[in-house]
Amino acid sequence: MRRTLGLVLALWLGQTGLAAAAFEDDFTAALYAGKTAEAAALAEAAIAADQSNAAANAALGIAQFLGGVEGMIQDFHRYGLNNGSAGYAPLSMAGLPFLRLPVPDNLDPEPVTYAALRQILSDFGDDLARAEVTLAGVDGDLAITLDLSKVRLDLDGDGQIGPNEQLLAVFGAVAGPVRMDDAPGAWTTDLDRTDTVWLRAYTHLLMAMTDFLLAHDWQAAYHATFEGLFPNSFRPQTVLNDITRNGRARVAELQQSLPQRPTCERWTDGKVDSECDAKHRAFENNAKVLEIQAIRNAAEYGSIADIVAFVHLMRWPVQDADRLAGSLAHLEQMIVLSRQMWDLALAETDDAREWLPSPKQTGIFRSLPIDQERLAGWMAFLDTFDAVLKGEMLLPHWRFRQGFDLRAMFLQPQTFDPVMMAHGSGVIAYLDDGPIADSGVWNRAVAVFGGDFFRYFVFIN
Repeated sequence: MRRTLGLVLALWLGQTGLAAAAFEDDFTAALYAGKTAEAAALAEAAIAADQSNAAANAALGIAQFLGGVEGMIQDFHRYGLNNGSAGYAPLSMAGLPFLRLPVPDNLDPEPVTYAALRQILSDFGDDLARAEVTLAGVDGDLAITLDLSKVRLDLDGDGQIGPNEQLLAVFGAVAGPVRMDDAPGAWTTDLDRTDTVWLRAYTHLLMAMTDFLLAHDWQAAYHATFEGLFPNSFRPQTVLNDITRNGRARVAELQQSLPQRPTCERWTDGKVDSECDAKHRAFENNAKVLEIQAIRNAAEYGSIADIVAFVHLMRWPVQDADRLAGSLAHLEQMIVLSRQMWDLALAETDDAREWLPSPKQTGIFRSLPIDQERLAGWMAFLDTFDAVLKGEMLLPHWRFRQGFDLRAMFLQPQTFDPVMMAHGSGVIAYLDDGPIADSGVWNRAVAVFGGDFFRYFVFIN
C-alpha cells in the first residue's frame, strides 16, 4: 500500500512539474509574441486549476502590469502623442511623467481633449490596482525565467508586432540607456518572490503619481502648452499648433528627397581628408538639410518655451482631495513593500540571474550594482522619506527656521504651486516646530549612487 501511494504521489508530482513547465513555456511564448491578454488568460486558467499556484499568480500580475503599460501607450498613440520618439524633434514637455513612453507615430489620430488624458491616467491607475491585488495574493516560492529582450508589446494596437515594439524600448525611455552585455541571454532573469514584491512596490509608486495628477485641475496648463505634443489632434487648433504640425509635415516631405549623407571619415590618421571634408560640407550646406535643421531648432526652442510656460501655469486647484490622500497612502505602502523586498532579497541563498540582487548576488544590470554601501544609503533614504510622509519629520525650507509638514500638504491640500512653495509663501500654512529632516541624507544617497540616483530610483524604487 505504501509503495502504491508513493508511486501515485511520484506520478502526480511529475505531472505537476510537467504542467508547470508547460505553463511557463506557453506564458513566456505569449509575452514574446506581444500577446499580453493571452498571457494573462493562460495564467488565469492555471490559477483556476490551482489557486495556490504562486508562479501562475505572479505571472498574471506581470501580464496585467504589462497590459496596463501597453494600454497607456496605445491610448497615447490613438491621440497622436508626438514626444520625439518618432524622430521629429526633442520635446522638453515629453520629459513629464508618462509622456516619455515610446509612442509610435500616428499622423491620423483622434482629437485629443483634457478629459481624454485624464481618462488615460484613470484607466492606467485601474490597471495598476488590478495587478497589485493579484501580486499581493502571491504566496510561496516561485521561479519564472524571462528573457526581457524578447518581450514584445503591441504599442500601436494594430494587432501586429513591429521591430521597435519591445519592452526594452519602454524601459530605455523611462530609465535611460542601460549598458548590457550583448551576449545571448544577457537580459534573461529568473523572477522570484522578491521580484513580485518589487513589482508591487512599483505599482504603488505609479499609482501615487496617477492619483496626484488626477487630484488636481491642470486644464489651463494643458490648453496652453500641450499643442506641440499633439500636433495633429489638438482641439481647438491654434497658431502654435499649426506651426508644429506644418513643420512636422515639411520635415517628412524634405526627408523623402534628401541627398545621402557621406559615410567617409573626415579625419584619417589625425589629418583632415580634404576630399571627404568637402563632401560633408556640401551635405551640411544643402538647402533641404539646412531647412530641416532650422525647423528642428525652432521646434526645440518652442518646446523649451512650452515647459517654462507649463511651470508658470503650475497653479493647480485641488479637484479630488481623496485622490491626494490616496497618493500619500500609495507612497507609504511603497516604502513598506520596499523594506519587505529587501528582507526577502537578503534572505536568499542562491545567486541566479537576479533582477534585484542583494549585495551578495549578481544582478543582470552590471552597470547598476548593489553593494552594501549603496543598500545602506538607500535604506537611510527610505527611513527619512518614511518619517517625512508620516509627519514625524519636517522638510527644511531655505527661508524658514521651522520645517514644513509634507503629510499635511497631502491631507489638508491647497492649490499646488511649486513656484510659490519654493518662494516660501506656498508652505506657510504647513510650517511647524519639530525635527527637520537632514538634507545630508539626500546628499549622501546621491553621492553613494555616483550620480546615478535617478536610474537607481527607477530600478529599485
